[in-house]
Amino acid sequence: SALASTETMLHDQESLRHVFYLPNKEQLLRFYYRAVPLKAVLSKVSYNKPSVQLFSDFFDDSPTLRGMINSELCDYRLAIRYHEQALLMYRTNYGQTEMHPDTAKSLNNLGSAWQQLGDYRKALSYHEQALQMLRSIYGENTAHPHIATSLNNLGEAWNHLGDHRKAI
Repeated sequence: SALASTETMLHDQESLRHVFYLPNKEQLLRFYYRAVPLKAVLSKVSYNKPSVQLFSDFFDDSPTLRGMINSELCDYRLAIRYHEQALLMYRTNYGQTEMHPDTAKSLNNLGSAWQQLGDYRKALSYHEQALQMLRSIYGENTAHPHIATSLNNLGEAWNHLGDHRKAI
């Protein structure tokens, strides 16, 4: 019956929750800090690419990762604080005017977080800076996944602002 299948579904969901649910945010973050670098290392190994520092760092609590995690947890204000820290760190490390993919990624992350909070003008500013930087790095007419992501982010922001011509 429908009632019996609903009861089974609820039981299955509750079972899954016990397996995958971590009520303690700090514990969740500790797992995430280890999972992301581990995934990166394992993907390098699986593609048989040589890696200079193969197993040197299995813990990442960088501002970039903290910002990404908080975005996933829908805490966009906290994510913005971490992405701003990451941007400052990258500009300090690479130089204020140096074009670097990490800096562009931070700009895109900031744009995405502001977009989630509904500040589409601020999001546009960050996404435009990221796109300009990425085009300087990879070439104005180069097809590159990071450039495509930036263009998509810009399109979404323009769409939310109602300018569908620019969104396209």
